Amino acid sequence: MHTREVVKKEWHNLTGRPSYHAGSKRNHAMEQLARGYVETTFADRPDLRTAVTPDYPFEGKRVVLSSDYYPALLRDDVHLVPHPVASLTPTGIVDATGVHHEVDVVVTATGLRRPTTWPPTTCSVGEAAGCARPGAKAPSHMLASPCPATRTSTCCSGPTPMAQEPSACSGRLRPALLHLHGGGFVSGSPDTSHARMTGLAADLGVMVASVDYRRAPEHPYPAPLEDCATALRWLLEVADTLGVDRDRVAVHGVSAGGALAAALALKARSDLCFQFLSVPITDDRRATPSMRRFEDTPIWTRAVGQVSWRHYLGALTPGADDVPVLAAPGRANPDELLGLPPAYVAVMELDPLADEGLAYAAALSEAGVPVEVHRFPGAFHAAFSSAPGASASRRYLAEESAVLARALRAHE
Repeated sequence: MHTREVVKKEWHNLTGRPSYHAGSKRNHAMEQLARGYVETTFADRPDLRTAVTPDYPFEGKRVVLSSDYYPALLRDDVHLVPHPVASLTPTGIVDATGVHHEVDVVVTATGLRRPTTWPPTTCSVGEAAGCARPGAKAPSHMLASPCPATRTSTCCSGPTPMAQEPSACSGRLRPALLHLHGGGFVSGSPDTSHARMTGLAADLGVMVASVDYRRAPEHPYPAPLEDCATALRWLLEVADTLGVDRDRVAVHGVSAGGALAAALALKARSDLCFQFLSVPITDDRRATPSMRRFEDTPIWTRAVGQVSWRHYLGALTPGADDVPVLAAPGRANPDELLGLPPAYVAVMELDPLADEGLAYAAALSEAGVPVEVHRFPGAFHAAFSSAPGASASRRYLAEESAVLARALRAHE
């Protein structure tokens, strides 16, 4: 058996899923999104653009589009080492070419063993040096979850919810938040928002379950939504074990996750107490003024939306009359929205998706659903992830916490 086939077999055994191979539709779609994002981010730095663009086919690796990782490389105090790390020293790293680099902190690296608990917190190079020795144990705080008030557990069946739980310091029931990540229906994972969800779990005293739903194009609609519904059923079934108050379970979705969250609210209705829809993708017709106006905005454009919807809808045609409401909640009429749980909708001014998010909020309001909507000026799609330090992003993140605290009655 060829080495490539052995690797694919081992990956399948490890994940329980087929490996993502070069040439698959999913990876072709992801490659289009990733290359465009890299080119935009490093428009003025061709050296960095070349360094971070893989010279191998896009296979099982998903590029994180909604993060501040790439923009951080533009900082003067950040040095990109394009080679794997061969070893760590008390003052830096030695790369695979034998060059020693004097650094204070290693943010991420290939070539070293993965810690037994993931993700690790940032630690100094000197503290992490012991990890490079075979059989050595990493510093305990490096293996801890990002906040000492939380612990992380993973449910390994079905859609794989990853739960961030507050410390069990009382016998009171606590609220729960079902988080659905973004990624244009074709990429992303719970890892992309792990730090934020862990922070919300700790700050609000709630349990957060992030759903690793199947993604298009290999698994088009309704597979991702079915996984989210399965995760909600699991959460409600094990609520007593987790100490969760079934009357205080909300759904939280970002971008494509916002579409899934809106659809899940339509599907589950009274099982949810609240729906938090952040920069949601809701309408496959892509006919709003903002969708036509913004052709070159960061992260999301009309062209990206076309690719995203085409892969998500599978055999269905974006814009056709037979696209169901559960696939594109923006198609719902007020009668179909009656009785839904209260909602919060966040949109960004410079986002092609802004108008369809506002339209969905207006439709919810017309149906008598309590809804709060905020349009953040000067911000682009998911700016709170890619530029969290911007003033609009800081206001969004503060409001996100406040809205969820009120909706979940988190501190009761």
